Amino acid sequence: TAKKCETATREKDGTKLFDGKGLFLELHKNGSKYWRYKYRIGGIEKLLSLGVYPEVPLAEAREKHREAHKLVAEGTDPNFAKEEAKRARELESTNTFELIAREWHNMKKSEWSETNTNTVIARLEKDVFPEIGKIPIKMITHKMLLDLASSVKERGAHELAKRIVQMSSHIFQYAIITGRAEKNIAEDLKGLVKAKPKGHFAAIEARELPQFISDLRNHRANLKHETYLAVNFMMLTFVRTGEMIKAEWSEFDFEEN
Repeated sequence: TAKKCETATREKDGTKLFDGKGLFLELHKNGSKYWRYKYRIGGIEKLLSLGVYPEVPLAEAREKHREAHKLVAEGTDPNFAKEEAKRARELESTNTFELIAREWHNMKKSEWSETNTNTVIARLEKDVFPEIGKIPIKMITHKMLLDLASSVKERGAHELAKRIVQMSSHIFQYAIITGRAEKNIAEDLKGLVKAKPKGHFAAIEARELPQFISDLRNHRANLKHETYLAVNFMMLTFVRTGEMIKAEWSEFDFEEN
């Protein structure tokens, strides 16, 4: 009984209080009490540790014993099953979001341009890994991802927040395929994290153009060389951005002005 477990004491180490079908409470003279299950499998007698009393009370010990006894009846060694479960837990704890995300990123490198490869890992390292990178992927919740996206949106990066959810969805899908996740929780957030509604682009008046060109040239050192050349070219020609980006050399005449 529970009362007997509580009051039982013995001067001799290893005294046993049997509960039936191999389950017993092992008593030690220092006062410690251990649940054990004695069983036979393959003709060999073995012991399975089921925990320490009173952290594991009688009712819980009986439940653990029932599960182990069922495994023995099915021909499975409960000690082996216990070790397998332990290894699975240890493996699960090492399968963090960051580890799987880096695997996924490394796999996708061959499909992406160098620019896209660098952009994706930079986004993950700056915004995602510091928040959820060290968490086992199976332990990540919808709220964790939503909070992450919301924190990015709060600084005005609406489009980035949406892209982070999209990237996370790909990473979860990769985890599912490789057997380290069961559900793509990022997929459930699609539609909840939206980009900022588009408004009108900023504009300047014609009278402000000279000052703008002057400021552009004065700050040339602070701009990427390609950015400076592109903006300066647009100021000289007033072509549309898409026309400039997609322009071909055959469209330029260097002989006539």
